[in-house]
Amino acid sequence: MGKVRKTTRRILVAAVGVALLVLVIALLIFQGDFPAAAATLTYNDAVNNPISRIISDLIHPGASLSSATAFTVTFAPDTSVEIAPGTDWQIDHFGERDGAVQVLITLRKGQISAHVGAQSSGRAYFRIQTVPGVLVNARQSDFIVVASGSNVLLGARHGSPAVTLNRETVSIPADSGLTVPVTISADTLPPKVQPWAMARLPAFAPDGSALSLPITLARVDGQTGSDPYPFYLKSGDTFLLPDGTYAPTIRTNLPTVYSLPTISIPVGTLSEWPITLSELQFGVVDTSSKPLTGVKLVDLDNTPVNSSANPLVLPDALLVPAVKPLSFMLARLDAPDQGQPTGALLPAPGQRMQVSLRNDYFGGGSLAVSMINSDGSKRPTGTVAVYIPGSEDNPG
Repeated sequence: MGKVRKTTRRILVAAVGVALLVLVIALLIFQGDFPAAAATLTYNDAVNNPISRIISDLIHPGASLSSATAFTVTFAPDTSVEIAPGTDWQIDHFGERDGAVQVLITLRKGQISAHVGAQSSGRAYFRIQTVPGVLVNARQSDFIVVASGSNVLLGARHGSPAVTLNRETVSIPADSGLTVPVTISADTLPPKVQPWAMARLPAFAPDGSALSLPITLARVDGQTGSDPYPFYLKSGDTFLLPDGTYAPTIRTNLPTVYSLPTISIPVGTLSEWPITLSELQFGVVDTSSKPLTGVKLVDLDNTPVNSSANPLVLPDALLVPAVKPLSFMLARLDAPDQGQPTGALLPAPGQRMQVSLRNDYFGGGSLAVSMINSDGSKRPTGTVAVYIPGSEDNPG
C-alpha cells in the first residue's frame, strides 16, 4: 500500500512539473513583443502604375519616413495604413504572430488612414501616437489621423478607436471625429466628439470608366488654424472629414496638380461630386500636316531645361479636368531645348481633343501684340515687324 502511495505521489509531482513547464513556455510565448516581421509596401509611380515590394528595413526607431507620393504599408492581410504624400512618420515597433500584429507608429505631421482587422491574440495592439501626446488605440477599426502645425484631427469610419490624452480616454464612434489643438497643457482633456461629414469625388475617363486618382481637399473657411494640412484621398472612395468648405485638387497621369471648383461638404448626408475628365492627344505633323510617328514629347513646364531631372514624357492621352484653359510648352524628347507652346486648350468634359504640333515650329515661340490707332481705338489687324536686339536692320 505504501509503495502505491509513493508511486502516486511521484506521478502527481511529475504531472505538476509538466504543467508548470507548459505554463512557463506559454508565458514566454505570449508575453512581450511579437517577433519582428516584414511588411509589404505598395505605391504608384509618376504615371500611377502600381508597384509592390516586400520591405524589412522600415523599423528604425527615431528615423523619420517621408515620401512625395502616397503609399500603403500592409502589416497583415487585414491590417494596413495608407500614408499621404509629405507625411512625416516612423514605425517604432512592428511584430506579427499568426496574423495578429503589434504596431506602434509615431505621426509628426501629415495623414495616416488605418484599417485594423480582427486580431487572434489578446496581446495584439495597433497604436498611433502624435507629437502633442495624443495616443490612438484601435482594434477592428477604420480611422484617420491628421497632424498639422495647429491641430490633430481624428475620425472613425468604422469601429470605435480610443483616444487618450492626459490619462483620459474617449472612444470615437463611427462617422464621428474630434480635433485636438497642438497647444495643450497637462490638464487638457479630450475634446467633445462631433459628427463628421462623408464625401465622394468619383472620377471618370472620357469612355465612362471609373478612375482611381489622387485628390486633396484643403479647407478654405478658416477653421483649420494657421498651418492646415489638406486631406488626401483617392477618387471614388468614401471619405470622412469635418464639414466645411474645401478646395479640391486632382492629379491624373502626370505629376501636375489641377485645381477644381470649391465645394461645401455638410454633415448628415453623403455628398458626391462626379468629375468627368477630358483627353488631350498630342501629335507632331510635318509642313503638309502629315502625322510623324514615333515622336515622343516632353513637358518643359515640369522638366526645366538644363536640369538634372529626367525628362517628363507625355502619355499618349493626357487626362485633364475641363475646368479652365490649359497651356503647355512642349518639346521633342530628342531635342528638349527646342520648345513649342500649345496655346490655351479647353476641351469639353469627356471630349478627346487632338492637338497637332508643327515639327518645324519647335524652337520657335508666340508673340502677343496689341495695336492702337492714333485716335486710341484698337486696331484689329496689321503688319508687325519683329527684330532681334541689335539687328533692327534685318527684321526676322
